[in-house]
Amino acid sequence: MKSDVDGENFKPVHIQAFISSRANQLLTEAAERSGRTKTQEARLRLHDHLEKYHCISELNKAEIK
Repeated sequence: MKSDVDGENFKPVHIQAFISSRANQLLTEAAERSGRTKTQEARLRLHDHLEKYHCISELNKAEIK
């Protein structure tokens, strides 16, 4: 599936990232609550965050789109 944004084609990609032990705990707990895998939960949360927030320039501060 490709999406066209501002005339450029983007395709899905695989991203690998290291997260803190605390983030791992929170992600595990969220996945358990939702019945999703950690990968599914992380993908959903990353997508949701990117859709909602335009810029994070300082820790714990975000500009909502």
